[in-house]
Amino acid sequence: MDKEMELIICAIPSLLDHAIRQYTVPLFNELNPRIMRPKIHTPLFELKLVMFQMLQTTGQFSGMPTKDPHLHLRLFMKVSDSFKIANVTKNALRLKLFPYSLRDRA
Repeated sequence: MDKEMELIICAIPSLLDHAIRQYTVPLFNELNPRIMRPKIHTPLFELKLVMFQMLQTTGQFSGMPTKDPHLHLRLFMKVSDSFKIANVTKNALRLKLFPYSLRDRA
């Protein structure tokens, strides 16, 4: 083998090792630290009591292993989509309401 080929073969294991390491070690400075709530630019915006009552009626998610998080999300979206507030996006309303659909350590 010539010298150039030997260098390529020797370099391949370290390149593969480096690539695998990149996928196994999280880079915390590249992660989004939190969910950003969209700004709501509407006068007199407030969450109504009936919104909280409906969320409690459908069931708050507690995070217990016996509870289905997917079912909770489907029910939450169904309830939150039943409310319409002028100049407030569906996602903004969902983000405002979601913490109230949780309880205990969820």
